Amino acid sequence: MRKISARISLSLLILFCLSLGKLSAQNVVIKSSPNNPDPNMRPLPVQKIARLGVIKPLEQEQEDFGAILKNIKVIHQPGVDIRKDEYIRRKAEANAAKQAAMLDGSYGLEADKTNITEPPTVGHNFFGNSFNGGIPNDNNITVSNDGFVVSATNTRIHMYSETGTQLYAGTLGQFVTGQGIPNGTKFDPKCTYDPVNDRFIVVFLSGSSANSSTIVVCFSQTNDPTGNWNVYGITGNPDNLNVWTDFPSIGISSYELFVTGNLFTNSGGAQGGVVHQIRLADGYAGNSLTVQTYTNNYFSLHPVDGGLAPYGRKFYIIRNETSGSSTDFFIHEVTDTMGVGTLNAPVAVPLPQSYTLPPDATQKGSNTTLSTNDCRIQSSYYENNRIQFAFNTGVSNKPSVYVGTIVLSPLGLNFSQAKANILTFSGLEIAYPGIAYGGTQGPFGTNTSYVMFTFASSNHYPSHGVVYFDTDEQYSATRTLRPGSNSIGMGGNWRWGDYSGIDERRNNPGEVWVGGSYAMNSGNTMTYISQVTTPPPLAIDDEITPASGMTVAPNPAIANVRFEFPVEKAGMHKVSILDLQGKTVAVVVNDFLRPGQGMTTFDTQLLPAGIYIVQVNGEEGEIYREKFVVTK
Repeated sequence: MRKISARISLSLLILFCLSLGKLSAQNVVIKSSPNNPDPNMRPLPVQKIARLGVIKPLEQEQEDFGAILKNIKVIHQPGVDIRKDEYIRRKAEANAAKQAAMLDGSYGLEADKTNITEPPTVGHNFFGNSFNGGIPNDNNITVSNDGFVVSATNTRIHMYSETGTQLYAGTLGQFVTGQGIPNGTKFDPKCTYDPVNDRFIVVFLSGSSANSSTIVVCFSQTNDPTGNWNVYGITGNPDNLNVWTDFPSIGISSYELFVTGNLFTNSGGAQGGVVHQIRLADGYAGNSLTVQTYTNNYFSLHPVDGGLAPYGRKFYIIRNETSGSSTDFFIHEVTDTMGVGTLNAPVAVPLPQSYTLPPDATQKGSNTTLSTNDCRIQSSYYENNRIQFAFNTGVSNKPSVYVGTIVLSPLGLNFSQAKANILTFSGLEIAYPGIAYGGTQGPFGTNTSYVMFTFASSNHYPSHGVVYFDTDEQYSATRTLRPGSNSIGMGGNWRWGDYSGIDERRNNPGEVWVGGSYAMNSGNTMTYISQVTTPPPLAIDDEITPASGMTVAPNPAIANVRFEFPVEKAGMHKVSILDLQGKTVAVVVNDFLRPGQGMTTFDTQLLPAGIYIVQVNGEEGEIYREKFVVTK
């Protein structure tokens, strides 16, 4: 019996090791972890919410004043909201430290930390949503495979073709006129596109009290956003807790829509958050929505959308410490679809670099400062077993952006690894980032990303721009998408946005669309919409001439490629593969050569089809650089 047990144990060990080898491959499917329900997530009974009606945007004839009634400042009452008390204290400290640095001449002396020369390329670009007097000018945007663009702000929704032709424009109130939505202020819009079902989703809030708060959820019936939409209303006062919902975030899995929000009492006290898990098929079909709601003790939970497409039956929701001065980061895993999985207890993944509350931003031509809010996660995506995200932070007493990557392990979330990059630019104060998947590059399919943000400074009016992150998590210089032309605000501290818009075009990896704010001549803000693509390649024919005496064969290469070249000096020689942007894909060999003729050969099967550059460096620098083509 002992021998049999030993054989079984050995077999199990071999199977375990083999499974580890398989799991280490790229694009593995992470199996659902055991259910470990979060006791702080309190599930309410599953609801069936009837459709309010059908929206026909182009037939909405009833005029809407686009009226707004909201506080632009609330008299703070210490003790009502401990989180708010702490935020105010830390924000005051950050602003005081910035002022001290500006007075002693130490502010803004850091050098740019960009590593790539070329910023992203701009394609179609055009003026977006008009200004309606509301603040902040929150921006959200989504784009379909067919090139329809849906852009939303406080408190308007516009639709465009990819060339900028406006197809529809109206207020959020006008969009849902006649559907029984309470006549409260419409605000905080979020929109997304489902590439699997080829449909649009728009979510926004109506009302800011326990009696009026409604989460408006709209599903397009077709892939044309100007066509019919199914509209639903979910109470913003879950379980009659005498609260209202603020700051929604949305994301979709392959089967469900997730809507999160923060809950407040009418007196302004934070009461944790809410998660709504909603069956997509119901919304697309116009049936009663099946909704599982969780109330919880957390603040600013953020659903993680898929990069190239929605992912799996499971889903991730993330959060951090919104008041900063922390390395805390948490992943909440929804293990399966409604009624099957659970919303698990959070897994803590400490970030490698701390983040802190940013000071408010300065703007050209005005003493009015621009609010940079807190450190809540602004934007994220999931692709290739990585969660990548961005939020506001402060670095050297300056508003900056934190970009993080969580590499998920197939062994479980507890084995995840975190990486971080801080975006900071000399002469710019940046905030309200959005991050989007930019496709994969290199032999191992590592993610590239775009990060957009608003910016200002003593030399810049409020504007917005974008940078490109490559596979080595190096980032480009800023591509300004729309510069501002005046200052904004009316004294004190002005809210210039709570979030910005960026979205991938799923059927064309490497193309994203950005909706950001800028200051007009009038001193108001407006949206500008831009199509953004990868940085332009080097002018290969101009900058890389065939190396004298260097030969390459076969070219194109299918399996192996061979280069021969003269060697004039003895020493170490390094052979690298570069892409057309001049970024290193891989260092394939580094060894000693003597004077004479040198040769290098390597397997090209790890490289995706495309054009590459081989670079040979001696001890004194680059010696040869030559193009070659890989085919499959």
